[in-house]
Amino acid sequence: MTKMTQAERRRAKRVPLELRASFRYGGFRQGDLIIRDLSFTGVKCETEVELKKGDLISVALPSVGLVRAAVQWCRNGMFAAQFQRAVDIRACFRP
Repeated sequence: MTKMTQAERRRAKRVPLELRASFRYGGFRQGDLIIRDLSFTGVKCETEVELKKGDLISVALPSVGLVRAAVQWCRNGMFAAQFQRAVDIRACFRP
């Protein structure tokens, strides 16, 4: 049996980018972030807001709106979150 790499275990292809967006966390608090990569199932971001694994957030994606997600990991100002439902991210890139 061969070991799968982390990239092979991912469910969806990630699109690297640098996109400024806002998000909601901790109820009604709002913050800013930079989306570093995006897929149909989740997002990796950079922010100054302190989050922890398991936090529920809502990320404002362009042309999509607020998308609910659960934080999967956090370290050094970066975090990854898994969307509660798959999102058609193609809308984010339409003119």
